[in-house]
Amino acid sequence: MADIFESLTTDHREIDDLLTRARQDADPVVVRQVCDALTLHAEIEESVLYPEVRRIVDGGDDIVNDAEAEHAAIRTLVAQIYEAPPTDLTRLLEALQSNVVDHVKIEESEIFPALIDCGANAEELGRKLEAARGESASRSSGEVG
Repeated sequence: MADIFESLTTDHREIDDLLTRARQDADPVVVRQVCDALTLHAEIEESVLYPEVRRIVDGGDDIVNDAEAEHAAIRTLVAQIYEAPPTDLTRLLEALQSNVVDHVKIEESEIFPALIDCGANAEELGRKLEAARGESASRSSGEVG
């Protein structure tokens, strides 16, 4: 089983690949996959990763508050994508990818190392993450475009 950092990094790469594919042709199926993946990813980070950051990282509350604000911005874009006509998808997908890239950069370069430095149990957190992933009720039902 992957530790939390490996698992989330894999998610980040898969989401980036999906976003790139979605931006190439705005295929509604791929766009829906992006939205579903982002929604699930945010939920599991908020239920497993962020509580641990709050608990053991100095200044963790501020770090998580910023990360949750970024998640809120991404959720807003996802909601807009579901309501947007096909002509607006390109612009919204570009904004979504930009937000996601910035968020991932902060997680991987600042949040993950801070947790490692504080002695987080990456394997145990990985187990919790996979359990949360399996239990998540998050499944998109919106239509895209």
